[in-house]
Amino acid sequence: MSAPATVAAPDHLRSPLWVMTLTWIVGMITVFPIANDALEAVSVFTLNRLAYIPVAVLFGLIVLRQPVIWRGWGRVESMMGLYLAVVLASWATTLPHKVGVDVKRDVNLLISSFVMPYTAFLIARHAGWSRTQVRTAYAVCVVAIGTYLIVVGLIQGLIDWRFLVDQGHQDVHSTRARGSFPNAIPYAAILSILLPVVLGLRALEPRPSRRLGFAVLTVALIEGLVLAQTRVTWIAVPLALLYFAALSVPARKSAIVCAVALLGAVTLSTIGVDARLIARPGSAVLYNKGSTSERISDAESVYNRVAVYGTALNMIAHRPVFGFGFGARTFLDARDPYYASCCGVSPEWAVPCSVPHNEVLNVLVLLGAVGLVVYLALWVVLWRLLSTATYTPDAADGTYACAMSAVFIILALTFQMHDLTYMSEVLVLFFFFVGLALPASAHTRGIPTPFGSPLVP
Repeated sequence: MSAPATVAAPDHLRSPLWVMTLTWIVGMITVFPIANDALEAVSVFTLNRLAYIPVAVLFGLIVLRQPVIWRGWGRVESMMGLYLAVVLASWATTLPHKVGVDVKRDVNLLISSFVMPYTAFLIARHAGWSRTQVRTAYAVCVVAIGTYLIVVGLIQGLIDWRFLVDQGHQDVHSTRARGSFPNAIPYAAILSILLPVVLGLRALEPRPSRRLGFAVLTVALIEGLVLAQTRVTWIAVPLALLYFAALSVPARKSAIVCAVALLGAVTLSTIGVDARLIARPGSAVLYNKGSTSERISDAESVYNRVAVYGTALNMIAHRPVFGFGFGARTFLDARDPYYASCCGVSPEWAVPCSVPHNEVLNVLVLLGAVGLVVYLALWVVLWRLLSTATYTPDAADGTYACAMSAVFIILALTFQMHDLTYMSEVLVLFFFFVGLALPASAHTRGIPTPFGSPLVP
């Protein structure tokens, strides 16, 4: 397809939007959670939302000034709108039975896990940032977020596991690094998202000093994944990196080396050859004997999941079409009559679980088969667009798309054991990165894309 004949004039709002978007996304994953703990009583005023408001307003002004952006919205945007409509319709059916505090929780979840991630995607894909701004956005997010989480994780893992851990969360994952998050799952998921992107940036970087910096960051991310002790990522990340290596020539060698290095680090950690050699007694890796071998052999979480899966399936069997209705506490509030044993595991193992610990089961419980069909359709469209983008003739553009395809695989595997819906930071970062990697629709006339090439449908 030839390039569009009409080229839009630069908009002076785009550069401020770029700065404010990065501030919002980097902040919500790094320092904002610390302040948010203090603002919990008035959660509507959390820093995440205060930083998001001007970003949304600026993007809205750009759309109003250039309505052609609306016509550039394609299948992904349509599926996002449809899924959000299904969620809102489901939620509306539950409102007559909810009190104010439950409605507040639900609104918080809708904003943080739907509105914010979808906005991040729309901005990244349609704001019309230059090729340099896109590349720099990747680098800023990777370096700022990665450095912060690694430093905090190393302090927790090697010095004091209580560092930046809210007192109310100290009974959760006390043997694992978790950054500034309530538990180790979002910490490991975000490190997993950053890893393929770091490898892509390093493969495309011509300056030796920056290549060295990205290599050091890669090693640190691997150590962070070991300290997080999230077992599914130890499987998902190497598999995704091998897929990345198969598709991306520039990053092939480094992706293979990184996959082997992560498996090797986990293997060595099982025999004590890890950070425990320099850790202090109050660190996460030594607290309660939190060794990797014990984590691998831990059967308690397996029993929890078997029991909670049985309970979730029993709930789904009773309401298969529309589910129990969207809500932050739907599973927790509705599960009691549906406790079920499975594979000889007592249903009592499901009692500590407030969510199904599986994204597919979670969506089925909340929205039923109707919601799951739309939800999966959204992810299928994303996957097809990423797969198409990997074959662009430009090496840099293809590398970014391949990296995000690898991230897609990581999340698809990881959240067979966890619930993505409740991890706002993971969703925002993922959709933002995907938006940067995907070209805008052919209908978005004159808007520069990350690919720096003719727009494609």
